[in-house]
Amino acid sequence: MAAKIIFSSLLYLRISGQFHIIAGMLCLFGYDMPETNRRYFLARGINDLWRRINIYWKDFMVKIVYFPAYFKLRRLGTLQAELLGTALVILVTWFLHAYQFFWLKGQFRVTSTDSLYWAILGSMMLANVWVEHKHKKSPPKARWRGWMQHGFQVAATFSFMAILWSMWNANSVSDWLVFLRTGSEP
Repeated sequence: MAAKIIFSSLLYLRISGQFHIIAGMLCLFGYDMPETNRRYFLARGINDLWRRINIYWKDFMVKIVYFPAYFKLRRLGTLQAELLGTALVILVTWFLHAYQFFWLKGQFRVTSTDSLYWAILGSMMLANVWVEHKHKKSPPKARWRGWMQHGFQVAATFSFMAILWSMWNANSVSDWLVFLRTGSEP
């Protein structure tokens, strides 16, 4: 079962590989393309993953959705503006992923697993924004202790996202629960 969960998360490895091939081909024709992903398997948290994975999408959403919302809502306070801007980015990303599915398959993808995926991911991102805002920079830990903490954070982020991606790829929540119990698809 653990292997299937990990393999479902590796679907994004395929997508990022395709991004790298496309950017590499454009580089062959003289375009200076920035990197598409930045060591996303080493992310220390959900928001760190958001900053590292699909950098083009992150930059697009920050410029088109987050910054306008943040600067409009800044009068409410920095934390409220960050939280509402992040929530809006999550909602727009959810809608545009559903539209992408519509564009590819001819129907909007609004399923229970899709809704649950975006709700859980969005909640975790909002919690991360709140924690990052409340606990700015802490002093560095002892060398070995800092490495251990970093390793734990990376493993926890990967495990969380692997489980979440396995749910997102399931046909329904009940199918996903059967998959988790038995390790095989219904």
